[in-house]
This record gives sequence, C-alpha cells and structure tokens, in this order.
Amino acid sequence: MVTQRGNSLRFRTGVVAPDGSYGSAGRTYGETGWTYGQQVLDPTETRYDVTAFPGWGPRTPDWEYRQWDITPVMEMVLLAEGGVPIEYAAIASAELILTLTTYGAYTYQPAYPLVVNADRLTRVWETGDLLVPGRYRVIVKMVFDSGRTLTVPSSDDGALIVRDGALP
Repeated sequence: MVTQRGNSLRFRTGVVAPDGSYGSAGRTYGETGWTYGQQVLDPTETRYDVTAFPGWGPRTPDWEYRQWDITPVMEMVLLAEGGVPIEYAAIASAELILTLTTYGAYTYQPAYPLVVNADRLTRVWETGDLLVPGRYRVIVKMVFDSGRTLTVPSSDDGALIVRDGALP
C-alpha cells in the first residue's frame, strides 16, 4: 500500500512574522532598523466567504437583478469562519468577477471595480452592466496595501442571477 503525504497551511488572524533580514548586506537577522518586510497588517485568514450584506439570510442566490437594472447597489461582505469580517482598511482595491454558469457558460466573464467601504464592498451598477441573463458565480479579487492578492470564495457558494427584463 502506498500513501501520499498531504500538507495544508492555515493562517490565523493575529499571527505576525518577525521583522529582520537574512544576513543581507552585512546585517544580521533581527538587527535594529532593518526589515525584511514580513510584518504586515493584511488579514491572515485564507478562507473567506462572500455573501450579500449584512451577511446573513438565504444563500441561493445572494443577489437577484433584472436585465438593465442599475439599482439596488450590490453590497457584499467577506466573512471568515465564525462570521469574522475581513479587515477592509487593508484593501487597496477590489474587483468583482462574474462567471456565467448557464447557457453554454464559462465564456462570458465580465469584471467590475468594487468600492471598498469601512464594513463592506459595493458595486454601483451602470447602464449596460447587467445585459446577459443567467446565473453567475461571484468572485472577488482583492489587492492589499502590501501588494498581495486574495481571491474569494474558494467555493461556488456566491451566486448572482440576472433575469430577463425589458429594455428601459
């Protein structure tokens, strides 16, 4: 019998790596005034779920619109296990990526910038954003102040439905 080793890495909020170099330029690890840049304020959880603001209620779908809708504003929260929200202040920019999963799917994938607020992310729809009816997988890609990126969710739980609607 042959078994394969499986490794998993999980970061917990509040874990901070020490500053210091690795002997570069004649300085030693931990020397005062020298930093290697490990210490950051980004959230350190690796698993978040995206859900409609305020983060509770029915899950399928989270958002529902008609073709050509521009209201209401799409509001979402990113929650770690136990309902702990992500640290929005550390997010430099965020992008909403929708993937059409119906009607021969996965070829139509519009992306829109999100507004980062103190307690949520929002998308203010513009005329023509919601043109193709169907069910969409919702993905949020964030870039933090440190330059690191995080894409959530890792599952297909977040969903948006666009129903047929009359041209305004």
